[in-house]
Order: sequence, then C-alpha cells, then structure tokens
Amino acid sequence: RAVSQPATCAARRADCSMPIPVSPRLETHTTPSRGATRKLVVTYDSMAGPAERVHSLADLLSRPSTASAVADCGARGFAIGSPDGTASGGGMADAYVGVDVGTGSARAGVFDASGQLLGSARRPIRMWREAGGVVEQSSDDIWQACAASVREALAEAAIDPGAVAGLGFDATCSLVALDGAFRPVTVSPSGEDARNVVVWMDHRAEAEADRINASGHRVLAHVGGRISPEMETPKLLWLKTHLPEAYARARHFLDLADFLTLRATGDPARSACTVTCKWTYLAHEGRWDESYFRQVGLGDLAEDGFARIGTS
Repeated sequence: RAVSQPATCAARRADCSMPIPVSPRLETHTTPSRGATRKLVVTYDSMAGPAERVHSLADLLSRPSTASAVADCGARGFAIGSPDGTASGGGMADAYVGVDVGTGSARAGVFDASGQLLGSARRPIRMWREAGGVVEQSSDDIWQACAASVREALAEAAIDPGAVAGLGFDATCSLVALDGAFRPVTVSPSGEDARNVVVWMDHRAEAEADRINASGHRVLAHVGGRISPEMETPKLLWLKTHLPEAYARARHFLDLADFLTLRATGDPARSACTVTCKWTYLAHEGRWDESYFRQVGLGDLAEDGFARIGTS
C-alpha cells in the first residue's frame, strides 16, 4: 500500500450515543486450547469514556451489530489465523472469503485453501439514475449487501466464522464521499446524503474531463494520454463546481474498494492500484503531483497534504 492514513477517528457524535471505534490494531493471543490466534482489538470512544473490546474475525463475520459498530469508523481487510494458512485452531482448516461488488449486486464466495468454492450468495444494490448521465448509489446499502452475502455464503458452506483466515474485496471504481465521522455525504443534485456514491459509469463530469485534458499536464501520460469522466479527479472537480457545500463537508473521498476495506477493518489506507489507475497517483514516484491538482482546479486537496484522498 503506497498510500495510507492514520487509523484514528477522534470525532464524537453529537446525535448518537453509540460508541465510536478508534485505533483498531491486531494482536496475537495464545491459549492452551487454541494456540496462537490473532485478534482485532478496538478501543471504543463512548459518552462513558474509552473502553477496549477484543474481536476475532469471526465476530465481525457472524455478528452484524459488532460489524456495524466497527464499520462506523472505517476499515481495511486483514488476515487472521496461523501464518502458514493451515488450521487456525480447533482442528478446522482455514477458509477464505472473497467479496465482489459489481454495478448491480454484491457477491460473496467462501473458498478452501485449494481454491474450491464452498458457498456463495449475492444481494442486489440499489441505484439511482437521473438526466445528464447521473448514476448514484449508497455506500451503506452496498455494505449491507456485502454483509448479508457473506453471512449467507458462510451458512451455505457450513463454515464456522472462526475458520475464516482471510477476507478480500474488489469493486467497481466508484467514488465514495464521507464526512469527518465517516458518515455519508451527498454527491447528488437531490441533496440526499444516502446517495453518496458516484457510480463508475456516471458521465456527469464530461466537461470537467475535457477541461483537465486541455491542460496537457504530464500526469495524463500515465492514464493513456487522456483522462476519462469515469475517473475520479473529473468527478471531484464536478462536485467542487456544482455541489460546493457537499464537497467542503466531505473529509474523505475513496474508491469503492478502499471504502469496503475501511468498513471491514478500521484502516483507511488506500490501495496503490486504485489510486494509480483512477486517481492519478504516481505510484512509481510514491507521490501525488501537486502541480496537477493546482492546475486543474483542485489545489485545495494539495493544501491539506492530500489527507482527503490519501496521504503518501
């Protein structure tokens, strides 16, 4: 991961007493019965003060309430179990969960260590379409579809969640907007915060893409010579131009795949693949090109050290 951010969330909700998870970390725990296992330790900041809880990956997969609480502060996928990928305890061989989020549905598969599919499930994803090439989704709706698919796939495979050794996501290159507390921020002319995902095939930013291409900046050489309205900087420029209040309120802009790992583990680190392919990150140089953002009208992202799109 060439891009990362501190996995902390200092914000406290004024309208909700539910604990906010901060500073998740993995620790190794050893017991006589199970040997060494890895646990997710989360410090929750609640109105009653900070308190620690220990979660296994099984907790996150099998208990929706726990998963939702951890998800409120964000996430990134992780592995749990023995280093060699064999049984993680109790004599049961490890299983692996893959989640694929497409345009219209989320699909989950459970596999054994040889790659054999043991169980699968899918859930539809809601979509809004409007004139002008506008196509939007809800990150909360997408996450619920993922969670329901995983639980059903595990049930079909008859796999105890404690046997899951790894969890991975892939997704369409859609843009997700969140506020400082990792809550949805609208990207929609409707003004509805639930509609906080600009879907990959949304073409509202055609004029912004043309403006960026007219700049002739050297960064464009790394995206095929021309940037597409389906990539993220034209979409960001559209939001800044047409929805300035929402753009200012959003403190985190993420590719959908990075949002999913944020919701799963509490780590907002970006994937070098997503930010290089769709965001103009220069992975071979390990940096964002500040001059590009200033030239195309997104200099404010550079001014805060690119914290809103992923720091290097």
